Amino acid sequence: MTDTQQDNPNWIAELIQLLESQDAIVRELEAMGPRQASCIASGQVDDLLTILSRRQELVEALLPTQTALATRTREFQARISEVTEADRERVDGLMESVDRGMQAILASDEADRSRLQEQRDSVRSGLAELDTGRRALQGYQATPQIGGTQRFADAHG
Repeated sequence: MTDTQQDNPNWIAELIQLLESQDAIVRELEAMGPRQASCIASGQVDDLLTILSRRQELVEALLPTQTALATRTREFQARISEVTEADRERVDGLMESVDRGMQAILASDEADRSRLQEQRDSVRSGLAELDTGRRALQGYQATPQIGGTQRFADAHG
């Protein structure tokens, strides 16, 4: 079932509203990137968890807009040609803005993931060194003394 010409103004208004909603969510997600990176770099775990929680809320708000957008963009090319130039430009601008924002978010998240992995590897290495030191100390302490006397003594005892 396709919309008639009379339905088109509602279609474009709904499409623009959905894209504006997506754009706002993506901008908020993108704005959180530097703070997230700062928390990772400085080890502020509590703040990072707060940011990640808010990001999850935003992603969950974004998902329904994606579903609604999929239904609004059926026969997009034919339908968009029937709207005003101003509406087409608005839709194009919003789509470009959402796309740019998502690309920036993905790049930022990849950099943050790499930093977290480096930190995890560094902690693992540090823990391995501590474990090696602990084992060496236990081995040294477990070595029995020979005969209760000093092994190395000078002429005076």
